[in-house]
Amino acid sequence: MQIPIQPMEPILRPDSFDNPDFLYQVKWDGIRCISLWDGEKPQHLWGKKGQVMTSHYPSFRITPSHKAALLLDGEIVLLNAEGKPSFSHLMKVHLRHKKTIPTGYTLAYMVFDLLMMNDQWLTEKPLIERQDLLQDILIPSQMVQIVPSFPDGSLLFQVTGEHHLEGIVAKRKESTYQKGKSHQDWFKIKHNVRLSCVLGGVLWKDEGKQEIRSLLVGAYYDKNLHYIGSVSAGLRANDLANLKNSIKELKENHSPFFKEPHLKAPVTWVRPILTMEVEFMEWSADQKMRAPHILGFLTKAPQDCLLDEEPL
Repeated sequence: MQIPIQPMEPILRPDSFDNPDFLYQVKWDGIRCISLWDGEKPQHLWGKKGQVMTSHYPSFRITPSHKAALLLDGEIVLLNAEGKPSFSHLMKVHLRHKKTIPTGYTLAYMVFDLLMMNDQWLTEKPLIERQDLLQDILIPSQMVQIVPSFPDGSLLFQVTGEHHLEGIVAKRKESTYQKGKSHQDWFKIKHNVRLSCVLGGVLWKDEGKQEIRSLLVGAYYDKNLHYIGSVSAGLRANDLANLKNSIKELKENHSPFFKEPHLKAPVTWVRPILTMEVEFMEWSADQKMRAPHILGFLTKAPQDCLLDEEPL
């Protein structure tokens, strides 16, 4: 069965805001999921692009307040003991079709919208009405939870930052459910991630002319240096000049990374000594930095540039 509706997607904006016409929710770092239920068991689960995921999560169950066929929208997350989502661990479960959850983690479906009930579409109803119906029909449990709404976007953004969560979503209370991003009703505001990284190699635009394209960086987990992406934004002219001199002294014949990245451009590997602070938008599905920007070089020891979780 094909996905019955294209998910509504929030539009990225750079800053949080407060508006009485909006409600605000935590943005959970997981896998978007449209789900069709008949009673307590899921009949179908679909990803954002329509991919079928029903067999990935056979243990999901909901508790409706009364028997009803429901089409829900939400996010599948894997929560650690502190209640924080781990996208990397979730991807291991998802991509490898594991039926067992890692010790200390809980799989949960964070539901934020009700799209259909008993074959009646609700997408033309205002969001605030759909939220009320969702609260009435679904009894929250550890496995399936209802995402709460808050009236203060700036405060919620501050709190999510303090707890190292991904960010928030702002939703217009009177908004209907519209496919894709052809609207101005849902917005996502995300916290950038800062990380101390280790230089492991250099990609060249022109190796003969010593023109640097980008730096290959990594961070340590369990004493192994893992490649997490390339970065060029933020490099200043004096940084480039100093780097060229350092590369000559630090040049190595082999990659310092635990898994050597597959690269098409000419590369020079270096001894992993130089460290820097990088800010980026988010982790990609394969755990590489998205839109990274160098903030500056550090005197920090390479072994202190650490990842919180084991990479894929």
